[in-house]
Amino acid sequence: GKKAVFDIVAAADKGKPTQISVLCDFAGLGDCGRKRYQIDDATSDNLFQIEFPAGRPQGAGQIILNPDVDGKGRALDIYAIKVRVAN
Repeated sequence: GKKAVFDIVAAADKGKPTQISVLCDFAGLGDCGRKRYQIDDATSDNLFQIEFPAGRPQGAGQIILNPDVDGKGRALDIYAIKVRVAN
């Protein structure tokens, strides 16, 4: 029964912005829907918030990133995926 804020810290190659999509599966605690972000060559924070139901996960969760939504073979540097409990 808590909220969490996720932060994907990422940057694209210099001069080659890309779009990413994010999907999540939190092992019986829900998902994050489909998120989409425009990533430029400057390191940026890409935030989303989830409200989890009370209970325990039924296994390992996963966060799935597609770093090249438009299929142009662009690279993505991921520096961190952070999570914190939200108020």
